[in-house]
Amino acid sequence: MLVQNVIRGGGAWDGGINVKDELIAINGYRIDATGKELERVVQASRIGDVVKMLVSRDGIIQELAVKVQASKTGKYAFMPAENVTAEQQQLREKWLAEQ
Repeated sequence: MLVQNVIRGGGAWDGGINVKDELIAINGYRIDATGKELERVVQASRIGDVVKMLVSRDGIIQELAVKVQASKTGKYAFMPAENVTAEQQQLREKWLAEQ
């Protein structure tokens, strides 16, 4: 499993995980292509726990200690507003038509 992105200031970033690292194992458990083992260990961990990640970077195997942190990313949703003006409705329709 290759790392596609790392959030600056997150647990992976602080623990030394880089983009293009190959994740091999977490806490001694092999990570397969599905990532189910990774997900299982992370979900069973608590904020502040340290997990040991075995990674391959540029062909060199490294063990990294990664502290589990609360997610710093937010989830957003676009919802239609109530009582919009005619101008707002026109802009909305134009914006959606360009997609």
